[in-house]
Amino acid sequence: MVPLVGLSVLTIACGLERSLFWARLMIQESKITHDVLKAAEYSLTDARMIAQKARDLPIGRF
Repeated sequence: MVPLVGLSVLTIACGLERSLFWARLMIQESKITHDVLKAAEYSLTDARMIAQKARDLPIGRF
């Protein structure tokens, strides 16, 4: 029983950690997308520079 409880706690901890990871990633991507689109209204060069700064995020590589 003790190993099952330990593994259950570990599973819940991993699930929470992944949830936080994806939530932070989605917030960052949303901000970058908004910034790029806002900058693209005035200057595509500025939008490109903002997108290049976000190359470590999946949306920045896109």
